[in-house]
Amino acid sequence: MAFYDKLFSALGLSEWCGTSDDKAPLSLADLAAQAGGEEVSGPLVPIPSFDNLHESCNRIWQSRDVTNGIEEGFLAAKPALKTVLDPITQPLSWMLDGALWLFEAMPWFIMVPLLVAISWYASRSRPVTIFVAVSIMLLALVDHYDVAMQTLSIIFVCTTISVLFGVPKALTNGCPNEIERMVGLAGCNPEPVLFWTPQLDATGHFRLGKEILKFTCFDRTHVRACPCCVTEARSRDGTTGPTHQGIWQLSSMRTCHRHQCLLVDILGPENQSDVFDYARVLDDTPTDRVLPVGISD
Repeated sequence: MAFYDKLFSALGLSEWCGTSDDKAPLSLADLAAQAGGEEVSGPLVPIPSFDNLHESCNRIWQSRDVTNGIEEGFLAAKPALKTVLDPITQPLSWMLDGALWLFEAMPWFIMVPLLVAISWYASRSRPVTIFVAVSIMLLALVDHYDVAMQTLSIIFVCTTISVLFGVPKALTNGCPNEIERMVGLAGCNPEPVLFWTPQLDATGHFRLGKEILKFTCFDRTHVRACPCCVTEARSRDGTTGPTHQGIWQLSSMRTCHRHQCLLVDILGPENQSDVFDYARVLDDTPTDRVLPVGISD
């Protein structure tokens, strides 16, 4: 007698379910128990799965019937999906094949120093760079270098696609929804970020705080900051504390409204396209030069 027989009887479904199917294929556990002359023992209250319910009601499918149906449905739809998806995914296949060939064909004594150099350029952190170098050498030591390079090539392709297409245009235009989503990932308070981030409106102007500004009001060639604000943020939150305020990029602004000191130019990187990578360029810029209003160089 199956465990759920009484349930179907109480629901008045005994006639609908029919008699139990004694000719149904046995499970591996049943076969092993029969071979050893033992009786199969299960849990006190078995999970109401398809197979357990089928033991009490033949009208209920078994698990293999469900999986066979899903498999047959997928196989039936495969030709149509192939016709639609193959032209879309073919460029991705070319990119993956090319990346795999490049990472596997390049000698290790060139690839490893190159990866270490990229790590240093991206992080400018000695511990991170050392960790990357040690990790690669440990993988090579246990003969996993080739597998690691294959995985890295896939990550390289996915990261490239994310950089090219993953950053929404709305984020660069200061869309509040995108700003809140980005700030939420960092676990920060979105209100000050929204207030100090220029937001493009429907008229082509930027809203900064409560002001409406033209695009020409912003200085797009270099970055300025208040040394006092940066110092306070570093002492409060560490190296990740300083944030860039949009008001500092107004061409007409020369001083900090809070500390009444002159804004200082942040030394930009060699690549001018990275000039607004604020956190990175700030690490290489001294902020201990505080000039009160009225004093110049």
